[in-house]
Amino acid sequence: TAAYLLPILNFAAKAPSNSKAKTSGKHSVQPHSIILSTTQELIGQIWTEAVRLGQNQFPKSGKIAILRRKHYGLRKKDDAQPKAKSGRELRLPKDTKVIITTPKRLASLIAKSGSKCPISFENLKWLVIDECDKMLEANIGGNEQDKTLRAFRSQLTAILNGIRTGDTFPSVALFSATMPSQVVDWATEELTKECSA
Repeated sequence: TAAYLLPILNFAAKAPSNSKAKTSGKHSVQPHSIILSTTQELIGQIWTEAVRLGQNQFPKSGKIAILRRKHYGLRKKDDAQPKAKSGRELRLPKDTKVIITTPKRLASLIAKSGSKCPISFENLKWLVIDECDKMLEANIGGNEQDKTLRAFRSQLTAILNGIRTGDTFPSVALFSATMPSQVVDWATEELTKECSA
């Protein structure tokens, strides 16, 4: 985890703040880096480690945040909690530099919001996919776990399509304990030449 957190936190802390987002009336988060992992438990562990490693640079250089189901109305209707008295949805801080989330949360936000997505990818420099071997295993059968793996692939494809903004594309880093040929094949097929896998 530290192998990608240390450089990301260092680069994010030095990245200029987005003054346009602060002065604009529209809520917009322009992260420097996004980290994807497979479960809520893992993203919680990554966030804890990121806060520990970045304690001298953050929050004065921006925020490290977890994108959760409760943000931006991503909660399912049957899970809905009564709205707060203010009637405002829960949002990420505008000065968020690093977002840690699952592929499902980010893909759902991109799909739900389209061009109105509150996360702008214009300043995105890094997309880290942690546990990519778990997300991209090719042995898809008929049980529930395999359906989730199939969904991970489609979620990652939706995210990659969503973060493409004009001629720029962030560096993509794949991390896993193993790098099976299926992961290499997926990376070769899905990622453009500008990406580092």
